[in-house]
Amino acid sequence: MTSEGPARETGPDLLVVCRANRARSPVVAELLRKYADAHDIRPRPTITSAGLHAEPGLGVLPSMKRALSSRNLSVPGHTSRRFRIEEADRADLVITFTRADERAIVVQRPALVPRTFTLRELVRLVASPHWRPDWSGHPDVAARLHELRPLVEPADDDTPDPADLSRWRLRRMLDDMVRDVRTVAPAVLGAS
Repeated sequence: MTSEGPARETGPDLLVVCRANRARSPVVAELLRKYADAHDIRPRPTITSAGLHAEPGLGVLPSMKRALSSRNLSVPGHTSRRFRIEEADRADLVITFTRADERAIVVQRPALVPRTFTLRELVRLVASPHWRPDWSGHPDVAARLHELRPLVEPADDDTPDPADLSRWRLRRMLDDMVRDVRTVAPAVLGAS
């Protein structure tokens, strides 16, 4: 974390949301937790995942498990759970995978607009020349990211639903998500 601003007593609260909470959101949440562990981020962030249309209690999709295994990755002990707007209210940052899912959240609670981004939008923002490295891990990183939105050219920010992908496309999507988390994690979590 940077020395700018007041010290946090608790780590950032990140909520990662997809449709079913059986592939994209649990994988990205796990990758963010691994980053926080590897970089000994203090105070410890709270990183959870949920699905807008999740059927509670299901494991990671078998096709995603196979793709993860091929990359020596896993999401141990994950079971799907349904998104609750109260979790988003508490979160410092809400990460989605499609613009439609982002809209579904902010329609319920317009005050979440400055804290809700797709993963690929976050990549574009932190990779832009407007991003300042000293903002990385700052307690109000979401507000700083939101301020950059008008300055960075919009793009297709959707990560496809893995349930509809071939084995090859699913592995490619997983590789893209790993790369995206490597880009975003230092900005949103900082590094010690």
